Amino acid sequence: MANILFAWERGGGYGHILHHLALLRELKKRGHKILFAVKNMVSAGQYLDPASIPYVQAPHPGFRAPEAQRIKPLNNLPQMLFNIGYHDPASMVERLRAWRLLFDSFKPKILVADFAPTALLAAKGTGISTLVIGAGILLPPKGDPVPSMRFWSRIDPQPLRKDESRLLEAMNRAGAVVGIPSSFDVSDLIYGDTNWLRTIPELDAYSPRDNVPYYPFLNKGAMGVIPKWPEGNGRRIFGYIKPSPKIFSLVRALKNTGCSVLLYAPAIGEEVRKQLASDRLHFSPQPLRMDCVVRECDFAVLQSTFGTVQDMLIGGKPMLLLAENIDQLVTAHKVMAAGTGLIWSRLENNLKLTDCLERLLREPDWSAKAAALGSDLRQRTFDTSAELLADIIERL
Repeated sequence: MANILFAWERGGGYGHILHHLALLRELKKRGHKILFAVKNMVSAGQYLDPASIPYVQAPHPGFRAPEAQRIKPLNNLPQMLFNIGYHDPASMVERLRAWRLLFDSFKPKILVADFAPTALLAAKGTGISTLVIGAGILLPPKGDPVPSMRFWSRIDPQPLRKDESRLLEAMNRAGAVVGIPSSFDVSDLIYGDTNWLRTIPELDAYSPRDNVPYYPFLNKGAMGVIPKWPEGNGRRIFGYIKPSPKIFSLVRALKNTGCSVLLYAPAIGEEVRKQLASDRLHFSPQPLRMDCVVRECDFAVLQSTFGTVQDMLIGGKPMLLLAENIDQLVTAHKVMAAGTGLIWSRLENNLKLTDCLERLLREPDWSAKAAALGSDLRQRTFDTSAELLADIIERL
């Protein structure tokens, strides 16, 4: 039996834990010793405690580059990594040492990394087998430079090469201090010995890809409470939203549709939720069963979080997507390219919110295209069983 360390270092949202639960249970059932190093201990407790999966706080992921040093706009993953803490060799040294200490303590045979770049780099030269699990933008095709994630725009490759050189310089300086073998490149922050795309091609910024296996997380819908919809005009809108300066205008526009609106917004305080709620717009205080939500809603207004968008896409429902950062924008553009949704984002000159809602409510093509794509996706065979994935891990 093997010691297997799961690592979540960067990124927000429950998906970095939730998507691994079935696999964690299967590996534990087979007698492997599991430890999950998590970014957020509160999120971890909600899901890992009931499953009796041990977890610890992951080493601090580091601080973002100062505003004046940040690369703008972001076009590929190395640029993103530079901005979120890999610009500073001194900080990288501290984090690499922290991961090495965790390795020394737990002695993993296998590292399973979910957006854990420092853990990947720290594992180099240790003999630990590495598996990277991630969405499309976190596992871009290899290239010189690493390709842009903005598939809808033409991007000059020269600035990308320049920025990768800056990132590599910081990596080399940090690695030399810690004693990591110096024959590495930017790919050592991105790829493992084995790599899984935890997505579907329709949400992969780099699709179509040749000979790349997709192992999407397919929501079985067992977690959460049954949705209770408020009164409305017969149409139902589901929303998963986060705090933003536009929250009041968004809620006001949703109220004005006259539809039955059910929102899940865990990061918005209870007092604000009470202030915004009405007879036709309710906030759910608990996570909802997504199989029921997808089946019962007419369309969704989402923060472009990957898992929920995938649920709606497979369920055949159109979406209005709110994008606050580049990874959300990429997801939103994939949905728009499929003809199954619209984008409302401060990152782009876009339609007015009221126009977006009006189009999704009044133009039948959105629902028709979403339903057709959902039907196609549901007929595909994605073998993502925990048993299969555990078999693959045991062969590493």
